[in-house]
Amino acid sequence: MTPNPSREPAPIGARVADYRMWRGMTAQDLADAIPSKAITRAIIANLESGRKRDLTTTELLLIANALRISPLALLVDVVTPWEMFRQEGHPLDGKLTNAEMAVRLSDVQLMGVNTYWPITVFVVKHITSIEKSLLRIDFAGSVLAGEIESIPVEESWLIEDRLGDPISHIPRTEEEVAEEAQEVVEMYRGLLSGLRRLADFPSKGIPQDSEIGERVDYIRRRVVALIERFDLDYGASDGVRTSIHRPPLNPRTGRIASVEPLVDD
Repeated sequence: MTPNPSREPAPIGARVADYRMWRGMTAQDLADAIPSKAITRAIIANLESGRKRDLTTTELLLIANALRISPLALLVDVVTPWEMFRQEGHPLDGKLTNAEMAVRLSDVQLMGVNTYWPITVFVVKHITSIEKSLLRIDFAGSVLAGEIESIPVEESWLIEDRLGDPISHIPRTEEEVAEEAQEVVEMYRGLLSGLRRLADFPSKGIPQDSEIGERVDYIRRRVVALIERFDLDYGASDGVRTSIHRPPLNPRTGRIASVEPLVDD
């Protein structure tokens, strides 16, 4: 008997099922993890079976968040990056690889946005990478101080950040902690570079009195403490030591302003 194509799972439904099972969740578990009564176990079952072919934007975001993955992972099969992108009805179905489609979707091409958006992405990636490194340093410090027990390397992914994303590659020795700290300093210098470039767009800079502005300042204070603790190098590649003090503000906009290299006293 020939299977009914209309009842075969759509690619997005199949990916929901794959990630759900990878998380060890039942359809009911997934529904319970979504803070919306509009997405029920029946909705998820219909999506995975192919009876429901499409997702609204809200459904996509809620399901992806409950599965703790990027919405992009549901839109594109990132597990097989070099196979052809498949989505019934999409004009690029079978014309690009999954990797190419993922890059295309993640590259914002909107008038008035593409000029500053790559810099914004650069800044955000540095902020999140630094925060994860600081969590690794804190966890390793607690283990080395005997405050908590160590965990096997294969279970290090069980450590999560504030959003529930896994943190891996935990330092095991004081020397590894120092190496991680030096990487944080280098990433912070990259962050300052991004903030300097973002300041060319006054309305797009990070407001100091915002949650993200407070996180940037927390990072700065942690970097200062790490430099002092491990006597780390924070000089520029040309040998000029750059300031690690608080990035100045634009008094008119209240946003983090241009961060020019300064020579410390």
